[in-house]
Amino acid sequence: MLNDRIVIVVGYHDLGEFDVIPVLFDEAHPRKIIWLINNEIEPIIENKIEVRQYIHVKADVDEFF
Repeated sequence: MLNDRIVIVVGYHDLGEFDVIPVLFDEAHPRKIIWLINNEIEPIIENKIEVRQYIHVKADVDEFF
């Protein structure tokens, strides 16, 4: 479903109860992920984003939308 698509993740920044990380990085193969966050991102997520050369931006997500 996400294969070869551009995925935008907004406001998700940690490994919580509903963890999207396995889907985004292990099961799906998106063309690009653009990750918008308010706070600091978990180092494990940041590493996965950088390894795959995806984009993450620290921004006021509420103001952005």
